[in-house]
Amino acid sequence: MTLVFDAYRAATSTHARTVALLCLLSLGCFLPGFFTLAPVDRDEARFVQSTRQMVETGDYIDIRFQDETRYKKPVGIYWLQAASVNLSGQGAHAPIWVYRIPSLLGAVAVVLLTYWTALALVSRESAVLAAALTAALLLLGVEARLARPMLCFAQASSRPLACWRDCTCVKTSATRSAWRPSSGLPARPAFSSKGRYGSWLWA
Repeated sequence: MTLVFDAYRAATSTHARTVALLCLLSLGCFLPGFFTLAPVDRDEARFVQSTRQMVETGDYIDIRFQDETRYKKPVGIYWLQAASVNLSGQGAHAPIWVYRIPSLLGAVAVVLLTYWTALALVSRESAVLAAALTAALLLLGVEARLARPMLCFAQASSRPLACWRDCTCVKTSATRSAWRPSSGLPARPAFSSKGRYGSWLWA
């Protein structure tokens, strides 16, 4: 047990090591089934098909599901999935896991956000525990394996937490100005990935 605790302390001795550890833990929780799981949610199939048509036609504004328009869903999630497909180099008929990459990255971001926010309240060890428990959440693991916009919204929702943390933790004006760019940026994807919820974050 002593060796385990010593290894844990060494792995969390700095923020960089802690972030790397949490990323590995998150991937360990989210990757099983990520590449092989067939579409099990009707919304996922619709998002993937709409993005596929977007990539095939090269029209990144007019969202369509087969012959019908799909303007009820904001365009941000389609852009993220289309970017993932284009970067993969496999074209519109890339395997389903390529379309899920934005969700996977969003899930990892949620875990890191939990750690980052918890540091304002508890010790680093407790913040790591909170992030690890977040990574083990069943619902988060499900959403990480689905090509849907929920986790993109969750990650973008960091703006209120970031602003709160700025007010709580930052003591000097120099440090405050360094934190603010990271506080405001996450709100922008929210507006285009989850509609009315994202627009609230601008308030």
